[in-house]
Amino acid sequence: MSTHAIDNRPARDRLLDAASELFYEHGVHTVGIDTIIERAAVAKATLYSAFGSKEELVRAYLQARHASRRATVLAEMALHDDPRRKLLALFDVLATTVKQPVPSKAAAGLMPGAPSRQASAGRMMSANRSSMSTRTARSPHSRYPATA
Repeated sequence: MSTHAIDNRPARDRLLDAASELFYEHGVHTVGIDTIIERAAVAKATLYSAFGSKEELVRAYLQARHASRRATVLAEMALHDDPRRKLLALFDVLATTVKQPVPSKAAAGLMPGAPSRQASAGRMMSANRSSMSTRTARSPHSRYPATA
């Protein structure tokens, strides 16, 4: 009799959760597809059906992390009416984030790799910066209104 609970969540969610845990713990480039599908308890064909490739799984992982962090920042900023406090709230969230421990393997595993993967991550980071700049500039309290 197995002591493991059956996970009835959709395979895509299990794959993303497994990838998130493994990428965080070991780094994106050191975790193979077989390890992810074993942790998620799915067939290899399920991973390729849901994502198409490891690169697309990594992209989905990064997008999910971005969405989560962005939601946290926006929720904290929404607690304040004063533009100065909104900006300081952003830095409070960032300070809390960087204080969280990051395994050295994960930090090392995310940096090296194929330029195409680094470029994908770089494009996402640029889009995030652009989104935050636009949101700040469009604030009704902004000294510098957005230009069309």
